[in-house]
Amino acid sequence: MIKIEIIEHRECSDTLIRQICEFKNLNWQYPIESHLSWIKINLKSEDLHLLLYEDDRMCAYLNFVDTSIIEDKDTIHIWGIGNVCVSPECKGMGYGHLIMDIAKSYCKKSKRIGMLFCQDKNVGFYNNCGWFSFNGAIENVDHGNYKINTFATKAISAKKITILRDF
Repeated sequence: MIKIEIIEHRECSDTLIRQICEFKNLNWQYPIESHLSWIKINLKSEDLHLLLYEDDRMCAYLNFVDTSIIEDKDTIHIWGIGNVCVSPECKGMGYGHLIMDIAKSYCKKSKRIGMLFCQDKNVGFYNNCGWFSFNGAIENVDHGNYKINTFATKAISAKKITILRDF
């Protein structure tokens, strides 16, 4: 049976945060302490964790970062999507597409655009999930301008956006 949990970061126990870090470590092999430190530094109490389970086994995970972008001088509240990962033993079973569909539905329900960044090797996956590629310039208030593969839950027509908080 598939079970989906969306949990505010402030509601997560230390045990659950550690389980999330151990799960992330299946995809990005850094010391667990590094994953724990990243979460402590980068996630705020209002951010969200999306966990997808089959029975009692965690199969997929991502997080939502509560942030905003500036698009053509308008500030737009968005969800920054990060840390998208699937358990190696669950790859090829559709859980990646499922978690991205759930994330897109959650963004629509909360009346926000969802936005994510990805490596070149993942562009095809996000295209296949029906996310829209943004080819304009990205400016980050902390890091200046940079070029990165960017996808959103709906088409963004601006030539440049400014991100007000990393995700």
